[in-house]
Amino acid sequence: MVAIRSRWGTWSTRRKTLFLSGGATLVLLVASAALDRELTSLPGSSTLDLGISDVATGAGTSVVGWGDGGRGRVGLWVDFGLILSYSVFLAVAAASTREALKSREVPSLVFLGYATPVVALGAGLCNLAEDGIWLAALNGHASSNDVSTAASLAIVKLFLIGFVLGYLLIGLGARCVRRPRVSDLPAPTEAVAGRGNGA
Repeated sequence: MVAIRSRWGTWSTRRKTLFLSGGATLVLLVASAALDRELTSLPGSSTLDLGISDVATGAGTSVVGWGDGGRGRVGLWVDFGLILSYSVFLAVAAASTREALKSREVPSLVFLGYATPVVALGAGLCNLAEDGIWLAALNGHASSNDVSTAASLAIVKLFLIGFVLGYLLIGLGARCVRRPRVSDLPAPTEAVAGRGNGA
Protein backbone atom coordinates (compact mmCIF):
# COMPACT_ATOMS: atom_id res chain seq x y z
CA MET A 1 0.00 0.00 0.00
CA VAL A 2 2.89 2.36 0.80
CA ALA A 3 4.40 1.72 -2.65
CA ILE A 4 1.06 2.39 -4.34
CA ARG A 5 0.62 5.63 -2.44
CA SER A 6 4.18 6.65 -3.28
CA ARG A 7 3.63 6.01 -6.98
CA TRP A 8 0.33 7.88 -6.90
CA GLY A 9 1.95 10.78 -5.12
CA THR A 10 4.62 10.97 -7.82
CA TRP A 11 1.99 10.99 -10.57
CA SER A 12 -0.06 13.54 -8.64
CA THR A 13 2.96 15.84 -8.47
CA ARG A 14 3.66 15.39 -12.18
CA ARG A 15 0.03 16.06 -13.02
CA LYS A 16 0.02 19.31 -11.03
CA THR A 17 3.28 20.36 -12.67
CA LEU A 18 1.87 19.60 -16.13
CA PHE A 19 -1.27 21.60 -15.37
CA LEU A 20 0.61 24.64 -14.03
CA SER A 21 3.36 24.69 -16.66
CA GLY A 22 0.91 23.97 -19.49
CA GLY A 23 -1.40 26.78 -18.35
CA ALA A 24 1.51 29.19 -18.03
CA THR A 25 2.71 28.21 -21.51
CA LEU A 26 -0.68 28.95 -23.05
CA VAL A 27 -0.97 32.32 -21.28
CA LEU A 28 2.53 33.38 -22.27
CA LEU A 29 1.99 32.19 -25.86
CA VAL A 30 -1.04 34.48 -26.09
CA ALA A 31 0.93 37.36 -24.57
CA SER A 32 3.86 36.73 -26.93
CA ALA A 33 1.52 36.60 -29.94
CA ALA A 34 -0.05 39.91 -28.90
CA LEU A 35 3.37 41.54 -28.58
CA ASP A 36 4.39 40.10 -31.94
CA ARG A 37 1.38 41.77 -33.56
CA GLU A 38 2.52 45.09 -32.12
CA LEU A 39 6.10 44.55 -33.25
CA THR A 40 5.12 43.75 -36.82
CA SER A 41 3.95 47.34 -37.14
CA LEU A 42 7.54 48.46 -36.44
CA PRO A 43 10.36 48.38 -39.00
CA GLY A 44 11.75 44.87 -38.85
CA SER A 45 10.43 41.55 -37.60
CA SER A 46 8.52 40.05 -34.71
CA THR A 47 10.15 37.79 -32.12
CA LEU A 48 9.12 34.69 -34.05
CA ASP A 49 10.36 36.08 -37.37
CA LEU A 50 13.69 36.99 -35.80
CA GLY A 51 14.14 33.49 -34.47
CA ILE A 52 13.70 31.66 -37.78
CA SER A 53 14.59 34.17 -40.48
CA ASP A 54 17.88 34.83 -42.24
CA VAL A 55 19.28 37.24 -39.69
CA ALA A 56 22.45 37.80 -41.65
CA THR A 57 20.58 40.18 -43.96
CA GLY A 58 17.78 41.61 -41.87
CA ALA A 59 18.64 41.45 -38.19
CA GLY A 60 20.30 44.84 -38.00
CA THR A 61 17.23 46.85 -38.96
CA SER A 62 14.97 44.51 -36.96
CA VAL A 63 16.87 45.05 -33.73
CA VAL A 64 16.98 48.81 -34.24
CA GLY A 65 13.22 48.86 -34.76
CA TRP A 66 12.67 46.72 -31.70
CA GLY A 67 14.51 49.14 -29.45
CA ASP A 68 12.00 51.93 -30.08
CA GLY A 69 9.76 52.20 -27.04
CA GLY A 70 11.25 49.15 -25.36
CA ARG A 71 8.59 46.82 -26.76
CA GLY A 72 11.24 44.46 -28.08
CA ARG A 73 12.72 44.08 -24.61
CA VAL A 74 9.30 43.37 -23.15
CA GLY A 75 8.76 40.72 -25.80
CA LEU A 76 12.05 39.04 -24.93
CA TRP A 77 11.35 39.04 -21.19
CA VAL A 78 7.96 37.47 -21.86
CA ASP A 79 9.75 34.91 -24.00
CA PHE A 80 12.08 34.09 -21.09
CA GLY A 81 9.04 33.11 -19.03
CA LEU A 82 7.68 31.12 -21.95
CA ILE A 83 10.99 29.26 -22.25
CA LEU A 84 10.83 28.21 -18.61
CA SER A 85 7.20 27.08 -18.77
CA TYR A 86 7.39 25.10 -22.02
CA SER A 87 10.70 23.47 -21.03
CA VAL A 88 9.23 22.21 -17.77
CA PHE A 89 6.02 21.10 -19.49
CA LEU A 90 7.80 19.12 -22.21
CA ALA A 91 10.28 17.54 -19.77
CA VAL A 92 7.57 16.42 -17.34
CA ALA A 93 5.32 15.25 -20.18
CA ALA A 94 8.18 13.14 -21.57
CA ALA A 95 8.93 11.66 -18.14
CA SER A 96 5.24 10.86 -17.60
CA THR A 97 5.03 9.21 -21.02
CA ARG A 98 8.09 7.12 -20.22
CA GLU A 99 6.61 5.91 -16.93
CA ALA A 100 3.33 5.03 -18.63
CA LEU A 101 5.16 3.03 -21.31
CA LYS A 102 6.92 0.85 -18.73
CA SER A 103 3.79 -1.30 -18.43
CA ARG A 104 3.32 -1.51 -22.21
CA GLU A 105 6.41 -3.63 -22.94
CA VAL A 106 8.03 -1.06 -25.22
CA PRO A 107 11.62 -1.09 -23.91
CA SER A 108 13.05 0.97 -26.75
CA LEU A 109 10.66 3.85 -26.08
CA VAL A 110 11.20 3.57 -22.35
CA PHE A 111 14.97 3.76 -22.87
CA LEU A 112 14.56 6.75 -25.18
CA GLY A 113 12.30 8.35 -22.60
CA TYR A 114 15.19 8.76 -20.18
CA ALA A 115 16.95 11.08 -22.64
CA THR A 116 13.88 12.97 -23.90
CA PRO A 117 13.36 15.17 -20.80
CA VAL A 118 17.02 16.22 -21.07
CA VAL A 119 16.44 17.06 -24.74
CA ALA A 120 13.46 19.23 -23.71
CA LEU A 121 15.61 21.13 -21.22
CA GLY A 122 18.32 21.44 -23.88
CA ALA A 123 15.82 23.10 -26.19
CA GLY A 124 15.03 25.59 -23.45
CA LEU A 125 18.73 26.34 -22.90
CA CYS A 126 19.22 26.96 -26.63
CA ASN A 127 16.25 29.31 -26.63
CA LEU A 128 17.56 31.06 -23.53
CA ALA A 129 20.95 31.62 -25.12
CA GLU A 130 19.30 32.80 -28.34
CA ASP A 131 17.16 35.37 -26.56
CA GLY A 132 20.16 36.46 -24.50
CA ILE A 133 21.92 37.37 -27.73
CA TRP A 134 18.90 39.33 -28.97
CA LEU A 135 18.74 41.19 -25.66
CA ALA A 136 22.44 42.02 -25.95
CA ALA A 137 21.82 43.21 -29.52
CA LEU A 138 19.08 45.54 -28.30
CA ASN A 139 21.58 46.98 -25.82
CA GLY A 140 24.20 47.36 -28.56
CA HIS A 141 26.51 44.61 -27.28
CA ALA A 142 26.18 41.94 -29.99
CA SER A 143 28.34 41.44 -33.06
CA SER A 144 27.35 39.99 -36.42
CA ASN A 145 28.89 36.67 -35.33
CA ASP A 146 26.66 36.66 -32.25
CA VAL A 147 23.61 37.21 -34.43
CA SER A 148 24.61 34.28 -36.64
CA THR A 149 25.01 32.17 -33.51
CA ALA A 150 21.49 33.11 -32.45
CA ALA A 151 20.16 31.93 -35.80
CA SER A 152 21.95 28.57 -35.37
CA LEU A 153 20.58 28.22 -31.85
CA ALA A 154 17.07 28.84 -33.16
CA ILE A 155 17.44 25.99 -35.65
CA VAL A 156 18.78 23.61 -32.99
CA LYS A 157 15.98 24.63 -30.62
CA LEU A 158 13.29 23.85 -33.21
CA PHE A 159 14.89 20.48 -33.98
CA LEU A 160 15.01 19.51 -30.29
CA ILE A 161 11.41 20.59 -29.69
CA GLY A 162 10.35 18.56 -32.73
CA PHE A 163 12.17 15.52 -31.31
CA VAL A 164 10.33 15.81 -27.99
CA LEU A 165 6.94 16.32 -29.63
CA GLY A 166 7.60 13.31 -31.86
CA TYR A 167 8.38 11.17 -28.81
CA LEU A 168 5.19 12.30 -27.08
CA LEU A 169 3.06 11.49 -30.14
CA ILE A 170 4.68 8.08 -30.65
CA GLY A 171 4.36 7.35 -26.95
CA LEU A 172 0.69 8.29 -27.02
CA GLY A 173 0.15 5.96 -29.95
CA ALA A 174 1.93 3.11 -28.16
CA ARG A 175 -0.17 3.64 -25.05
CA CYS A 176 -3.34 3.44 -27.13
CA VAL A 177 -2.29 0.32 -29.05
CA ARG A 178 -0.59 -1.73 -26.32
CA ARG A 179 -2.43 -2.75 -23.19
CA PRO A 180 -0.71 -2.98 -19.79
CA ARG A 181 1.00 -6.28 -19.00
CA VAL A 182 -1.12 -8.76 -17.05
CA SER A 183 1.59 -8.89 -14.38
CA ASP A 184 1.04 -5.19 -13.70
CA LEU A 185 -2.67 -5.70 -13.00
CA PRO A 186 -3.81 -6.73 -9.48
CA ALA A 187 -4.81 -10.39 -9.25
CA PRO A 188 -8.49 -10.94 -8.30
CA THR A 189 -7.53 -13.25 -5.41
CA GLU A 190 -5.12 -10.66 -4.01
CA ALA A 191 -7.79 -7.98 -4.24
CA VAL A 192 -10.29 -10.17 -2.37
CA ALA A 193 -7.67 -11.06 0.25
CA GLY A 194 -6.85 -7.40 0.71
CA ARG A 195 -10.48 -6.57 1.30
CA GLY A 196 -10.75 -9.37 3.81
CA ASN A 197 -7.74 -8.16 5.74
CA GLY A 198 -9.08 -4.65 5.69
CA ALA A 199 -12.36 -5.88 7.16
